[in-house]
Amino acid sequence: MRRTLWHCLLLLLTVTSAQAQVQVDVHLDKVRYLAGEPIVVVVDVRNVGDEAVEYSSCERCDQLAVTSVERRVRPNIAGCFGGMSGGVQGGGFSHPPLLPPGQTTSFRYLLKEYDLRPGQYDLTASGKAGVRWTSPTTDPVPGAQFDRTLTLNIAASTDDALKDAFAPLVSDADAADPVRRYRSRAAIVESAPPFLETLIARFVTEDQFSQAAIDALGRIASSGSRMHLKNLLGGSPGASRTTIVLALARIGHQDDRDFLVSVLRDETADPTSRGYAALGLGRIGGDQAVRDLERAVPAAPPDVRASIVTALGNTRSGAAVPVLIGMFEKNPPPNGLCGALQTLTHRAWCDGTASDSSAQRRRWLRWWGENGASTSIFGSDNCQADPVSPAVVLPAAPALERSRATGPPRITSIRPSAAAPNSIVTMSGYALGFEKMDLVHLLFTRGNVERVAAVGGGGRAISRDRDRDIHYAQVVIPAALTPGRWQVVVDVNGRRSVPVAMRIIEVRDVELTGIFPQRPHPEQAVFVVAKTPAQAGDYVQLMDARGTQWHIETGISVFGLNFTLPDEVADGEASLRVGRHRNGVDRLSAARRFVVTSGPLPLKSEAVAFMKPVAPGQWTDLARDLEIGFEIGRADRIDVEFRQGRVVVISQATGPDGVHVQVPARLAPGSVSVRTRTWIEQTASEWSAPARLRVLRRPVPPR
Repeated sequence: MRRTLWHCLLLLLTVTSAQAQVQVDVHLDKVRYLAGEPIVVVVDVRNVGDEAVEYSSCERCDQLAVTSVERRVRPNIAGCFGGMSGGVQGGGFSHPPLLPPGQTTSFRYLLKEYDLRPGQYDLTASGKAGVRWTSPTTDPVPGAQFDRTLTLNIAASTDDALKDAFAPLVSDADAADPVRRYRSRAAIVESAPPFLETLIARFVTEDQFSQAAIDALGRIASSGSRMHLKNLLGGSPGASRTTIVLALARIGHQDDRDFLVSVLRDETADPTSRGYAALGLGRIGGDQAVRDLERAVPAAPPDVRASIVTALGNTRSGAAVPVLIGMFEKNPPPNGLCGALQTLTHRAWCDGTASDSSAQRRRWLRWWGENGASTSIFGSDNCQADPVSPAVVLPAAPALERSRATGPPRITSIRPSAAAPNSIVTMSGYALGFEKMDLVHLLFTRGNVERVAAVGGGGRAISRDRDRDIHYAQVVIPAALTPGRWQVVVDVNGRRSVPVAMRIIEVRDVELTGIFPQRPHPEQAVFVVAKTPAQAGDYVQLMDARGTQWHIETGISVFGLNFTLPDEVADGEASLRVGRHRNGVDRLSAARRFVVTSGPLPLKSEAVAFMKPVAPGQWTDLARDLEIGFEIGRADRIDVEFRQGRVVVISQATGPDGVHVQVPARLAPGSVSVRTRTWIEQTASEWSAPARLRVLRRPVPPR
């Protein structure tokens, strides 16, 4: 019986081995490391099958992590309600070599973002070896997936011992072999030993590791590295200049105050660098920093002014409180005022209730005058809540220049074909001249009568032939038109289109059918839909939960009318009517009720349902419309939950627009349930309704 079981076990092992195409062995490149020495994980891949596979050293090791140890944390200069970090680098296959049966190749992965002290640690390595089938297929290579736990030993070191350990890397940093040179420089930059600051500064000038090398100089934070950073600023490209200012801002050394002040006041510098300079002054802190920041406010553009507000909240100086309170008089006030005041005092200055801003400001100043001397002052290192995730700065796309069309204008459609005076229709056609509106006249004619219509909200779909560009615009029917049949003509600098017939009908009363969003916030745009088309001159009569009434002018389009809720509108149930002037009398629609809230709300499910599918570990973006974009803009943090079977991972959206989301590396290819919630200060919304997202098997190439 025992012999039978042994034969069965051997047969099972033989079958299992035959099913695998590759075998993966994971190990460290050293038995023991010195504290401060770069740590490399080696993944050996042996082809044990009978078919060659492609391989690439660019394939990512999805996860290297040291158990129970936090990754490196940059100094928080973005305050208690903001944050920033770097991006994630990936890779892919490009003309990959072949790994024949029976042969082995190795991949090397550098452990990043850890500063480990002497001791013994568990290091987990998981991911997929960089192999794939030679023929086009989405099937994985069996055996390529791995998940290992390694024992990592770190020994105490001396400067001399560490210099000896880095000597081979320094030699290879200028090697002729590009792979050796790349690996050596990456290891040096990651570890950032102070005795190599001059070499790291040279890496910046050679632009191979510009961003990472600048960050390394910032982490060294010595007088020499700070001098290198300031000397490098003038000759660096835009992205590197921004990173240099950020590195010095994170250091926050008192001796760099004048440098940061000069960048903040430099109107020729990019806004991101000026904002980082302001945040650096906030990190230095103190009454002098408050004075420097206050002086910069009048000439600062809005985005830089928002950084100044955050920086004032980080100064740990009571002198910043009245400065911040005074900024509420600006219309609109800079973003982040409430959070900056809360960072300084741990007191909720803005409770979301409606109030006269001038009276509220006076009341706050009076309270501060009476209690400021006894109030404790804090900074971003004493936050009441965890900071939100950071932004990755992306360059703006260049504008596309196009010449004007030269052919005759031609109207192809007017929708709807029957409309009342003062209402909106959409017109489209070719060579309509909407790229230069001062040369365009849109005319309604009947007999000898001509009426000029207002045109706005136009655009075009570009083709290879500019005379075939499709132009479209929204047209306001002239108020003086009488019911009946009219002809529509476009005149582009003297060139007239063939007339197109259109029927003008009587104006009708408003009948509302919907309000979007159904739970709007104060200061949010609200869209009102009616059975009858919107008309120029339509207005909204609004009553909030406290009984306060407003008469609000509206914007109109073919989709309906829109208006912005007042900032002072109360939370709770509100009602609105749409007023229209008809036959000399103002007539109001029936009331439509909705709920106003100043609290956080989850994003609509479309935000995640329409994200671009990517592979595990890759980044994608939340989908946006006006409603989703408004919610993203007001949130301090956005959580995105990925749920697949028993695996539940919450990622935080990041980026300058707050929409950049990383799909967790732990997910398997296939369908995953995704939902969102938002945070405002320390309050979270409920979770949104879940939507399905498809996770791809193969990484999506960059574009």
